[in-house]
Amino acid sequence: MIEPTTLLWGMRSRLPFRVAQRLLAQNNFPKGRSWDEVFEKFEDLDAQRRADVKGLERAYVEALIVCDKLCVIYEVDEAELRGIHQHADSLAVEIFSNPFAERFPIALQARELSKIPQNDATLVSVLTLPDATALIYSTSRLVEIREEVDPRYLNQNIWNPYASIVGLKRKYIQAFDAVILPYLGNRFYVLTDLVRDVPYVSAVLDQITMREAFNSSCGKVILGSALNLF
Repeated sequence: MIEPTTLLWGMRSRLPFRVAQRLLAQNNFPKGRSWDEVFEKFEDLDAQRRADVKGLERAYVEALIVCDKLCVIYEVDEAELRGIHQHADSLAVEIFSNPFAERFPIALQARELSKIPQNDATLVSVLTLPDATALIYSTSRLVEIREEVDPRYLNQNIWNPYASIVGLKRKYIQAFDAVILPYLGNRFYVLTDLVRDVPYVSAVLDQITMREAFNSSCGKVILGSALNLF
């Protein structure tokens, strides 16, 4: 089980606060109007005893799968379904040791991500849900984020003609993507991170990476043409 404060810091770095507030309340963690207030209240020993850390960890993992994602739906040949689910079960006991899996569900630091080959989707966990199996992958991505520039950092002569100036900043992020295999029906779902202020086309390319990674693990093309893109 993850140390509670580490789990809270992981959530802080990944989830919108409104989502985190709901998960905290559902698992008997202290409420707060900000992360600083949550951390301050959690220093109380009674609050620590009441907290359901295992419940929050599972809720956080489920949020990582579905929160702020591009979802693409694939229809799979029904004759393949049983073999695919058996394959997913075998993957659960064969996850190779890797930096992502060792730290999961906490993300690696930027300096660690910079040493990992980019866009190489790595299986980190297989999660059994009530109505589906979720294969969770991580990748190290160097992304360009659009960010408004603080006028204090620019010469006033440069700033004067503009209401605002937007710059591009490069940073390493760890993606948490998933392939969802429902137990009923023949539609599978691929969910990839939609990073704020990163061009939408990047998420589309990440979808292709995930589709190829899953097909490669199956040894044949299971996910072909998508039914949608939204």
